[in-house]
Amino acid sequence: CTSYMITRIQEKEFLVTGPGNLAIFVTGEGTSQRPPIQLTANLYRIIYSNPYVIGLSPESILVYSLQDGKVKQGLSYPGGRCLGIYDGTILVSASSQMSALLPIPWQTQAENLLRNENVSDVLELLNSLHISSDEAISKAQVMRQRAGFVFLSKGQLTKAREVLIQARVDPREIIALYPDVRSPNSRFVPATPPLHNIPDISSVKPSEGEPDVHQFLLQYLLDIADIEQVEGSTETKNTILETHEEVVHTSIVKLYTFFYPEKVEQFLKKETILLDHEDLLEFFQNRDFLHFQALLHEKLNETKESLSLWSSLISGHSVDPFFPGIDFVVRKVCVLEPDYCWTYCHQILEADQIQGVNIFIKHQMALDTDFIDTALDILRKFRDARRIYLEHLVLVQKSQVEQHHNLLALMLIEDCKNNSESSEKLRNLILSSNYLNMHFLLDKLRGTALHYESAILLGRLSRYGEALQLLINQLGDHDLAQTFCDDIAKTLDRKAKEELMFQLLSIYLNPVEPSKKEEFLVK
Repeated sequence: CTSYMITRIQEKEFLVTGPGNLAIFVTGEGTSQRPPIQLTANLYRIIYSNPYVIGLSPESILVYSLQDGKVKQGLSYPGGRCLGIYDGTILVSASSQMSALLPIPWQTQAENLLRNENVSDVLELLNSLHISSDEAISKAQVMRQRAGFVFLSKGQLTKAREVLIQARVDPREIIALYPDVRSPNSRFVPATPPLHNIPDISSVKPSEGEPDVHQFLLQYLLDIADIEQVEGSTETKNTILETHEEVVHTSIVKLYTFFYPEKVEQFLKKETILLDHEDLLEFFQNRDFLHFQALLHEKLNETKESLSLWSSLISGHSVDPFFPGIDFVVRKVCVLEPDYCWTYCHQILEADQIQGVNIFIKHQMALDTDFIDTALDILRKFRDARRIYLEHLVLVQKSQVEQHHNLLALMLIEDCKNNSESSEKLRNLILSSNYLNMHFLLDKLRGTALHYESAILLGRLSRYGEALQLLINQLGDHDLAQTFCDDIAKTLDRKAKEELMFQLLSIYLNPVEPSKKEEFLVK
């Protein structure tokens, strides 16, 4: 430029050209609130027509965007002399002609830009519009939706998600691109004319740094579902979700099974979601997702169906890598009616007695007498589980039923043959229990090698002399006799302790064999 130019943008804002063909926006206060525009050389006229700055050079007319400062269009116009706006019409003249610049309707501009996949320019155009009629708003929304699908076809998934949400596209248009997610029974018919030319999602190759196409769909659906906000909230759901809530939530469950199976159970528990139950059941069945199928039956209050599926997984008749195991099913059964417990406990115990016994220990009816009796009767076939259950009743639940104490003692007596830990448990039980039938157990111990256990049973019956005779005279184990006195004395009053000490001294002072008197005195 050989001279500087100035043109009015709006009230108290102007565009001024300067050295280097740089056009700067200046307010009346002398400040700039927009980035400058780098103009092409040789412009000698500029005007402003929202949202463009139009410049005239000797050979052409150039149209610059006010948004990004880039040239959006160039028209050949040799010999141009004058450029201006007169009564709203842009006129340009040369030495022998005058022409009017008529703006192309925005719909045509948008169509041309979309045809060339210039989606950024389309969005810029749509953002600059000031339209109020419902028809124009609807057309602009369709244009924005098409732009979103262009981003998707190019693999720019993050931008596609943002634009498609803003354009409020029918989510079924996107879900329909995913053969493994859309319902085979869907009656959805895509928009006419079509919003895109993508055959299916397999043709989309994400750009570098973009998520997987299925991750894109999941995040898009979670965004429009706004699950966290809706759950427990009184706010109104967006209209997209209200119209297509069932297909959105159903598709989220399917995608969770692919990427986040640990989230399926919590999602299904939400009371605010709507699901296509038939579609989901078919989806789970076709992929052998038996655990998820059982969770869906549970949501539908179909308890028998859900427990039947879990039982088949426990027994090994079916396999599902997402099944969390026996403990999961035990927790489910423990909050149900006892009848379910009696029906399914056998399969659970046959698979694992150690975990399975918790079906009785942790059941909501665990303190009920009839429940306990039934459980003990069932556990006759499951010895390890029965011992654990009896230990729980006696030592944890503090049962005052003599039968429970005696049954536990008998099982420990039998286990003592091969397990020193059981021997220790038996001794502690005899010393601490107030509900054992001591005479009955003494008879059971007769002829066994459990001498110390017999001695403390005699001690609990206050037959200290017999107990000490057994330990000192028959076994000759003076250390064990001392241990006996220490153990028994813990529960005795002063008078009983004196009696115990008297019996001990009597045996040492009056041995059965006189030859051992000196030895006993030393002891």
